[in-house]
Amino acid sequence: MELKRHAIGRGDVPEGEVTHRWEADVVIVGGAVAGASMAHALAEYGITSVLLERGDDYPEINRGDAIQPLTLSFFERWGVLPEMEKLGAYELYEWDFVNPRIGHLGTWSFVDLPFKFNHAVILRHVNIHRALYAAMEPKRDLIDYHRGATVNGVVIDERDRVVGAAGTIGDETFEATGKIVVAADGPQSRVREFVGVGVEERYTYEHGYLMLTVPRPDIPELDKRGIRYVGRHGLTVLIPLDGGEDMRIPVQIPKGSIGEWRAMSGAELRYQLLVRAPALEHADTSSALGKLSHFYNVYWRQADAYVRNNVCLIGEAAHTIHPTTAQGMNMAILDAEVLAAVIKRCFDRDGVSDETLRLYEQGRRETNEQVMETSHNQGLHHTASGVWHDIWGARNYRWLEDEETRRELSMRVAGLRNPTSKDLKILDYDMEAVS
Repeated sequence: MELKRHAIGRGDVPEGEVTHRWEADVVIVGGAVAGASMAHALAEYGITSVLLERGDDYPEINRGDAIQPLTLSFFERWGVLPEMEKLGAYELYEWDFVNPRIGHLGTWSFVDLPFKFNHAVILRHVNIHRALYAAMEPKRDLIDYHRGATVNGVVIDERDRVVGAAGTIGDETFEATGKIVVAADGPQSRVREFVGVGVEERYTYEHGYLMLTVPRPDIPELDKRGIRYVGRHGLTVLIPLDGGEDMRIPVQIPKGSIGEWRAMSGAELRYQLLVRAPALEHADTSSALGKLSHFYNVYWRQADAYVRNNVCLIGEAAHTIHPTTAQGMNMAILDAEVLAAVIKRCFDRDGVSDETLRLYEQGRRETNEQVMETSHNQGLHHTASGVWHDIWGARNYRWLEDEETRRELSMRVAGLRNPTSKDLKILDYDMEAVS
C-alpha cells in the first residue's frame, strides 16, 4: 500500500525514511486528557493505539480540575481512579450559591444521586494528566504512547484517506499508521483543519476568567464543598483542590481588563477579591497573582462534523463550552467512551468507513448540543452583573428552593442524563453471528 505524507502546518513533514515506524489499530493525535482517555477506552476492548503527545512533560494548567460522577465510573473501570487518589483527589459533594450583599441563596448537592458516585472529584489538571498515564503502564501492550512527539504531517493512503501521522520526536522522525485517526489536538486542531471541517462560533462572550490559586482557608464552608459567589461583580468560584489544601479561584472579569488586574498591588487585589467573595477574608491571597495565574477565554463552538475522511474528532477539537458547569473535560472523556465502542463495532461487524464511524457523531452530537446549551444558559445566568443583580437578581435563584429542580440540575451536572455507549446499545448485537 502506497502512503504519502502531507504537512499540516507545524514545520516540515519528514521526507523519505523515518527513524521510527509505529503501527496500531488507531492513531491518536494529542495526548492530553481527551487523547489519553481515548487510549484507555480503546484498550478496554483490546484495541491497540499509538498515542502522540507534543509535550514531553506534564504542564500545570490552571483549569480543568473537576471530574463529574459519570466520568468517575469510567475512570474506575480504566484503573485511573486509584492513581488519582494517590495524587490527592478531593471529593466535592455540594455547591453553595451566595450573593456577597444578600447572603446565602441556596445549595445544590450530589449527595442523593441514584448512582455509585454521589460526588465529584477535584484534582489539579496536571495530576489528572499524570494519573491517566500512570494507569497506562499495565496496558503498554495496547497503548504505545510517545511524549515529546510533534505531529507536523498526516499520512494518506491510496484512497486519500487519513491513516496516520508523521513528525519529529527530539532530533528523530516518526511515522505512525493505523486504520483510523482520532484528532484530540485541541480547539486549534490542525488535523481537523486538514480534513476541511469548519467550526461554528455559537456565541461571543464579553467576559473571561482570571484563574488564581491560593491556600484553602480552614473554614467549614469549604469542607468538601465549593462556593459560587454571584452578584453585581459577576461570578467568582471557590474550588478546594488536591487534598483540600489549595483552592482554585476563577474570577469573572471583562475581556481586555487582564492588564489592569495584573497591575494591581497585593492590597488592591485582596480588596477586589473580598468584595466578590467574602470567605477569602480567611485566605492568604498574597501569592494569588503568581506564575500559575492566567486569563482564560470563554468560547461556545461546535464543529460542523465529528467524522471526515477517516478522522474522528473528540474533545475541544470537536467542541468548546462555557465552563460554568465544568463539563468540557467530561464531555471529551464521554466522547472517547462512545467512540471506542463505535470503533469496536466497526472492527467486528460493520467495517471502517466514514459512514460506519458516523454512528459516533449520531450518538454524541445531540447530547453535546444539550450540554452546551445548558452550560451556556447557566453561564449567562451566573455571570450576570450590575447593581440590579443585588436588588432583583436573587429572585433568579428561587429554583434552589425547589427540590425537583435542584435534583435535575444535579443529575445533569453529574452527567447522568448523558447516554453512554451502553445506553446507546452500540454493541448490542450477536457477537457469535459476527465471529
